[in-house]
Parts: sequence; C-alpha cells; structure tokens
Amino acid sequence: MSASIVVAAVVMTFGIAGNASAGAGTTFCGYQENGGSQTWERRYVGNRQCPGSDVNNGVEGSLVYREYIA
Repeated sequence: MSASIVVAAVVMTFGIAGNASAGAGTTFCGYQENGGSQTWERRYVGNRQCPGSDVNNGVEGSLVYREYIA
C-alpha cells in the first residue's frame, strides 16, 4: 500500500510541474550588433524583461525587439 502512495505522489508532482512549465510561455529577446549587422536571439521561460544589451561570441549588441508568446 505504501508503494502505491509513493507512485501517486510522484505522478502528482510531475503533473503539476508539467502544467506549470507548459503555461509559462516564452520571451524572445532579439539583439543586433552595435554598428553592425550581426543579430541573435535569446529565449527565456516566462514573461520577462529583456536586458538592454547582450554579448554573443564576444560581440556586444543592443536589444531591438521583445516578444512574449504564451
């Protein structure tokens, strides 16, 4: 009987975590190289603010767009 309780607890825990992450959405932050044409994107779980600048492979860039998709 205790084994079935443990299994039920594990199923409930993973079910709750799965629902929370599935409903969190994704924030897309797009950056462009300062004074250049290189662009890149960062993705974050949830609805977040994007940093105003970012570094990608040693290249610094500024935020050019932000999009949140639920």
